[in-house]
Amino acid sequence: MIEYHRGETAVSCPERGDETTMSGTERRLVSEIMMNLYEAIGVRRSVRKYRRKMITDSMRERILRYFDETLRLDDSIPVEAEILDNTAHNAPVRGLLRTEAPYLLSVWSGEKDGYAENVGYILEQVALYLECHGLGSCFLGALHPVVQDRGSKKFVMLLGFGYPEGRLTRESLRAKRFPLRKLCLFRNDPPDPVRKVLLAARLAPSALNFQPWRFVVNGSCVHILEENNLETKLVGKSMTEVGMGIMLAHMMIAADEMWLSMDMKKDEAAALRLDLRGLKMKNLRYVRTVLFRQEEEKTLEEKNPEEMPAEEKLPEEKDPEKQPAEKNADM
Repeated sequence: MIEYHRGETAVSCPERGDETTMSGTERRLVSEIMMNLYEAIGVRRSVRKYRRKMITDSMRERILRYFDETLRLDDSIPVEAEILDNTAHNAPVRGLLRTEAPYLLSVWSGEKDGYAENVGYILEQVALYLECHGLGSCFLGALHPVVQDRGSKKFVMLLGFGYPEGRLTRESLRAKRFPLRKLCLFRNDPPDPVRKVLLAARLAPSALNFQPWRFVVNGSCVHILEENNLETKLVGKSMTEVGMGIMLAHMMIAADEMWLSMDMKKDEAAALRLDLRGLKMKNLRYVRTVLFRQEEEKTLEEKNPEEMPAEEKLPEEKDPEKQPAEKNADM
């Protein structure tokens, strides 16, 4: 089971080069960036035309460092990234299409169950990080580097990026996505924060805008399913799994913003009991189950005095008639 708690999505500060694990507006203000990752979900668009403007070496180093700092679906899967210079349109890549992207982030991964989902999960965090710093990006599923294997690692995906020619962002209302009522089967209405997580998941990009994810929602418990049909076969298994990872990254970032912890597990027994008649489709594959829990900041009185700065420690009550209360390990 994978468990994420609020504050674990990090954005590196462009000026100071350090890391903050704050959320929302706090993260934007500290990092001095255009927006935070959650805000970037609502406005990011795939960029295919770019300006002839170089990205500094220090910024490229920060991008690779951020790649290393991203959260993973499976920490045991080794991944590796390299930025290929395509400013002269001669990067060592091949494929059915050409790209104008001046830089290409190439990712290799160990081949283990779920490796493509893991890469999609990582790369969407990077794509949103680029958006926050004024850089556009696009997933390039039709291209691959000339050398596709690196030892035991296999090439998975290219992310083209650079300074966009024209608009960097779009209005989230103009995103061509299925409405939530088509993606979700509601057994019990979710709390508002969980609904916002589902709205963020809805905005995830996918190959051919296929949007293969479906959700069975029972309050704060969400079962994730994948639609398998002719379009899935056209896109390919690996690209579909990359897309699922992208969608899960949106859920994780939105949960962080909503102060929700996010427990992910695979519960095949629960999947067999799901009543899917309301989704009106066949060939659904169970992916995983997510349980959301609301997290609250500790008040001053709830903090452990030993963990508090000296100026914040509460004065002890000195009453000789009172005995010190026993500490409860569960508090």
